[in-house]
Amino acid sequence: MSHTFVRLTDKNNENRAALVSQLHTALSLRYGRDRDDHSDFMLHNDLLATFTINMQRVGLISHQNPSQDPSELIDILIQRECTVIVFTSVSFQDVLHQIDHAVSEKGFRIIHSAPFWSSTFEFGYLEQVEVENIIDLLEILTEDIVPFRMNTQATSSNLIY
Repeated sequence: MSHTFVRLTDKNNENRAALVSQLHTALSLRYGRDRDDHSDFMLHNDLLATFTINMQRVGLISHQNPSQDPSELIDILIQRECTVIVFTSVSFQDVLHQIDHAVSEKGFRIIHSAPFWSSTFEFGYLEQVEVENIIDLLEILTEDIVPFRMNTQATSSNLIY
């Protein structure tokens, strides 16, 4: 299974905290939340959560405090053996490129997810559609795909006489 880093971005690289909050709530309701070993003091008000989807650990980071190093948050989830990490940050573009480089060096493929509408609309319904799309993506990324095996046993119904 490939490890995947999903970076939630916006067309103007705006903060995606509202979306991540909705995503966190939806994932908590659907899958329950793994035990939280981190305090608010350690996280500096950033959101860090893990979930188990299809027997794979998925991490969620909402990096809101610019003084917190986002790579520290990512390393925590890598140490917790997350196969998929969903990330959004208030950091500037150059920091985000450094993060992309760091996670790619750790074997993660990167998916940049941006909304298809302008953020000026601020429609709650469209955000909910995006949340559902992200959950669908997480389910696909965590599926265990069992290779198709042909049944090679001969039965009386498939023998030609």
